[in-house]
Amino acid sequence: MPFFYPSGLSNLLMPFTLANVVLHILVAIGVYNDSTDRVAAGRKLWFVGVQVWTFATLLGGITTAAIYWMIHHSMLARPEPSSLDIQ
Repeated sequence: MPFFYPSGLSNLLMPFTLANVVLHILVAIGVYNDSTDRVAAGRKLWFVGVQVWTFATLLGGITTAAIYWMIHHSMLARPEPSSLDIQ
């Protein structure tokens, strides 16, 4: 037997659901743009490629984007060697 919300509750939840879908799409676009820029600049992505990070962010939203940021941009990320480093 399917579960149905009372009609007033489903109408109340619709704007939040749509806002959540739009937020996931926008964050996934941001991760896609950043990851393609990283690859074009010759830097590597950790664990998976551009498409997988984008799809995971589309499903996971802000949480997955935060994980992507911690791995690639935060102080926890391993610094990448640059051409300016003295060896």
